[in-house]
Amino acid sequence: LANVRLELGDLIGARRSFEEALAAFEQAKNDVWISYVNSRLAEVCHAMHEYHAALRYAVRGLSVARERGLFKESVDNLQALPKIHAALGDYQSALRYSQEFAAMRDSMVSNAIASEMMELDLRQQQMMDSLTREEELSLEAATYRTAATKAGRQRNLFLFAGIGVMVVSAGLWSRLRQVGRVRRELAAGNALIEDEKLRAERSEKV
Repeated sequence: LANVRLELGDLIGARRSFEEALAAFEQAKNDVWISYVNSRLAEVCHAMHEYHAALRYAVRGLSVARERGLFKESVDNLQALPKIHAALGDYQSALRYSQEFAAMRDSMVSNAIASEMMELDLRQQQMMDSLTREEELSLEAATYRTAATKAGRQRNLFLFAGIGVMVVSAGLWSRLRQVGRVRRELAAGNALIEDEKLRAERSEKV
């Protein structure tokens, strides 16, 4: 709400809202928001030409940020200090804070770029790992299909071989039965011949 009022040009309303927020964050001992709200109050007071009040807020916000190691909040407060000191006629301090702000801003940008690059590298590595895994799965599937095809062919070969053995066995069995029948017929014929010879010999003796 305070930022909205500030954008609408309601400096008094924005300052009141920021001061209420600052009191609440100080009670909660939330140093991040304490530092940030001080930087916003410094901007509001500067816009209201209350430069000493603006300086107090910016210095306090920067002190909290540095004490807690809050990089972004340090940059927020440093951004207000050069123009506040310039408005007060302290150009040496304005230059010093301006140079410090530029250095920290550039560092923040560099860190953001480095973070984006690391995240991009991580995403690329994850994509490569995913592609590698997909290739491995595809290779495993192809190997399985090849093995299954080979097994199917071997199974068919064994099936055909089994059928062939059964056919040959059936043929041999049929052949053996025929041979047995012929042998029995020959034996029966030989027996008849022997009987006829015996009868003929008896007839000659009589």
